[in-house]
Amino acid sequence: MTNESSSIASLVASARSALQQAQVADAIRLYRLALAQGAPVASELAGVHYQAGNFTAARDVLDAALTLDPAYDDGFFQRGLVLMAMNEPALAVADFDRFLSVSPDFAHAYFQRALAHLRLQRQGDALEDFRQASRLQPDLVDAWVNLGVLLLQKGDAAGAVDALRAADQRAPGQAKILQALASAYDGAGEVSAALQLYARIEPAAASRPEFLTNHGLCLLRGAQPEAAHQRFTRALGLAPGDQTALAGLYLAANELGHRHEVGALMGFAHLLH
Repeated sequence: MTNESSSIASLVASARSALQQAQVADAIRLYRLALAQGAPVASELAGVHYQAGNFTAARDVLDAALTLDPAYDDGFFQRGLVLMAMNEPALAVADFDRFLSVSPDFAHAYFQRALAHLRLQRQGDALEDFRQASRLQPDLVDAWVNLGVLLLQKGDAAGAVDALRAADQRAPGQAKILQALASAYDGAGEVSAALQLYARIEPAAASRPEFLTNHGLCLLRGAQPEAAHQRFTRALGLAPGDQTALAGLYLAANELGHRHEVGALMGFAHLLH
């Protein structure tokens, strides 16, 4: 090893050691010195800036690295992540596109590009990328969850059930997944399965008005107006004036024959039609 390469290796080792000891400023200084001497540490230096929340500095490092070496393909993926943190989803999509053109089997790149598409209101593109990410890496739970939520929003409740069941199989018992799955079952007309899940989740979600409202609506579809009325009442105690809960309360009161309550709530009936 030449003196020069030994010096570079020492700088890199010292930078990594400083980082392990949470001496971020020293790590950045040493990485910069190593980078100036030709060490391939742009990714590490950008990562340090990124973790510190200094996204502009991270982008500057990667911009310079990609200018010097346009074939530095991993740099496009990393810069895409930085651009997402800077709320530049269109630019991030372009970088993820470039990365995927040479690494088409990397599931996380499809996942990240899907998130960028969502910020750009491109639900169709996001759906396809979440689908591809889940195909390439079946244990990528968040890809299944996002796929299921998007399918449900598009009206494909059966597809949403399949995706969210796949997520639950890989990460059993997560409340976020179970609640989305309950909504999907409800949307697919499988009210009994939905109610079983809502009952299972409720002890941990009873302080969330949106959950209580969704549970109440499902209870109405399951011909349980008294239980639905209780959930809407509790939801309104947590979020007074919530219009969906008020509309649900109207429907429950109407089924229960609470005439005075029905009259007071009649103005909200249209919100669920």
